[in-house]
Amino acid sequence: MQSNLVEDFKCHKIKTNFNAHIVKVMYTNARSLFTGTKRKELITLLEEHDIDILGLTETWGRSDIDDSEMDFAGFKLFKKDRSAVKK
Repeated sequence: MQSNLVEDFKCHKIKTNFNAHIVKVMYTNARSLFTGTKRKELITLLEEHDIDILGLTETWGRSDIDDSEMDFAGFKLFKKDRSAVKK
C-alpha cells in the first residue's frame, strides 16, 4: 500500500539571496531550564548572537508547566513534555 505522503507533498519555491542573511542556529542541553538563572542567561545569548533557530533538550518540561514559561520572544514553541512515570 502506497503512502499519501508523496501525493500530499507540495513544493514551494522561494526566491532568496543566500548572501543576504546567515541563519544562526543554537542547540544546547539545558538540563532543567527552571533552575537558577538559566532562562535569563539563555535569553541574553539569544539576543547577543541574534539566534534564528533554537533547539533545547533536557528542559525538564512537564505538562503542569505553562507554555509561557518555556516560550522565548520571537520564537515559535514546539515541545514534547516528559511523560509522567507511575511507580
